[in-house]
Amino acid sequence: MELLCFVRKVIVLVWLLHVGFHISGASAELSINGHSRPELQPYYVISESSFVGHPHPRKKNLLLSAWNAYKNEAIERPLITKMYSAGIMSGVGDVLSQWIQWFKACHDHTAAVRAIGEQFFPPEAFPAFRINLPRVLVFFLAGALYMGPYLNTWFNMLDKSWCRLAEGRNLSDTKRAVYMTALDQSISAPVSNLGFMAVFTFLNMLIMDGSLATIGDVLVKIKTSFMPTLAMNFRFWPAVQFVNFFAVPLEMRFFVSSLATIVWNALLSAVVNQ
Repeated sequence: MELLCFVRKVIVLVWLLHVGFHISGASAELSINGHSRPELQPYYVISESSFVGHPHPRKKNLLLSAWNAYKNEAIERPLITKMYSAGIMSGVGDVLSQWIQWFKACHDHTAAVRAIGEQFFPPEAFPAFRINLPRVLVFFLAGALYMGPYLNTWFNMLDKSWCRLAEGRNLSDTKRAVYMTALDQSISAPVSNLGFMAVFTFLNMLIMDGSLATIGDVLVKIKTSFMPTLAMNFRFWPAVQFVNFFAVPLEMRFFVSSLATIVWNALLSAVVNQ
């Protein structure tokens, strides 16, 4: 039953992500094997007073209902909600990273061909973008099994720490955000990234190579990827987390972080998959 519940929640969040493609205010256009599909039109709304095109009341209500259901799940079942949220966002981030790498490779190849005097670059020379599903699975599992439980515990610890510090004092939201961001970046950033390197190495070798990682394999990954990841972390997360701790209630902080994690995991995937 727990497995079925987990799968159901994954499907709901995937649907929410799908709906997100329709909120941009422009006609969506997908490309599959080089063929355009412009049939997706914007009709979802994000509020009662702000929408693009002609909103469909039923679909609008479905979106709001799904969002309310997610918020209730985040309050009633925080751990399992954070697990499937982290897994999906991590997987989406890796897909984004794969697409960026593919796009860059095509661009570099085109530039190289033109540099040697070719005036025509045949379309068939562009490889179609194909998602590496095992690699996405590695990131999904790392997010669901490690980052979700870790961040659930860490955010709760941060909130309790602040409540003890602020008890009986009139401290502003700005001071709370500064305090939490400082602890988050000085303690959690190195710890969570070290743990991720270990979990990623184990899952990557198990799924991609069918072998078990050793301590030596983990140490090699940490040696090659940890410092670049930490440096990138300090350029990305402090501003995100400051806004998160300043304006977002505890039960929804993980969701906001998860949205930012899509971009972060695209960057992280590029580092750890080198």
